[in-house]
Amino acid sequence: MKSSIIKLRGDWAWHKAALGMMGWGGEGPTRRCCFKCLANFSTLNFRDFFETALWKATLLTHDQFIASVVESGCYVSAIFDLPGFRHGMITADLMHCGDLGVLLYLLGIIMWELIVEMNGVYSNCKQQIHGILSYLRTAARQLHLKKQPLNNLTIGMIKGKGTSSPKLKVKASDARHILRCMKFALEKLLPMETEHAKQRFLVVKHFCDMYEHLQHSVGMTSMQAAATSMRKALLLWNELRHADIDPDNPHNWQTRGFFLWKLYPKHHLLQHLLEDQMLITGNPVGHWCYADESEIGAAVSLAQTLQYHYLQTSLIDKHRL
Repeated sequence: MKSSIIKLRGDWAWHKAALGMMGWGGEGPTRRCCFKCLANFSTLNFRDFFETALWKATLLTHDQFIASVVESGCYVSAIFDLPGFRHGMITADLMHCGDLGVLLYLLGIIMWELIVEMNGVYSNCKQQIHGILSYLRTAARQLHLKKQPLNNLTIGMIKGKGTSSPKLKVKASDARHILRCMKFALEKLLPMETEHAKQRFLVVKHFCDMYEHLQHSVGMTSMQAAATSMRKALLLWNELRHADIDPDNPHNWQTRGFFLWKLYPKHHLLQHLLEDQMLITGNPVGHWCYADESEIGAAVSLAQTLQYHYLQTSLIDKHRL
């Protein structure tokens, strides 16, 4: 029987640790932050989400990638010795990049803004959080969801500490359900009187549309529509970010001591996922890492019951390997 590897997917941290991929922290003189192209924090701004972004002309070929790894003095993974395996086969994963990445930032930001709009503060916001949870539960009932997206909500799930930027702590699939409920709540249950509130709602709406197109895809047309919705969401996010860092804005980040609408390299990677990677590997919903994560969880549970000295062989023998 003959076989070949056609793709290697995973979260960015794993790609960096196992394969020596470029990290997200900014490396080298330009602070490069992408393993797919030369986007960085300075000359080729990773926060440029327009179709004319300059970084789009710098997508790495396999030979360019290998040359850059050698030049930087990093190790070249043995996986590249496999016949036919190329740099382009290393793919981002929608679950890690979207559900556990961009969505958690988005939902945390919006929940924190709602707390503040309801006159809550970090040290005293139980009433406001209860109100947000009630809105989400009402939305879930109105949308006829099979289960509530959240059983509980605390300030620690929204913000780790008072000066940290918000990022919601929930499971990946829960994040997508909360996104749908948040869209309903912002549109039907909460006031949308300011331009900021309207933009905030549109970011959520466009991400909902992105997932809708991907999960009910009827071919390339649906995938292109998903990419368009994603781009609209990221462009609006960047507008909100500019307002947050505007020195003339009395409610900017400096008045509170932390950023809200912050953009991370993971936003940029999501654009790669839906614009160029999808053309090669197809709809990312068809191969996201949910099944892999379940297998890992099952293996971990089994490993805890095995003797340490025979762990590897026993796990291979008893698990589905």
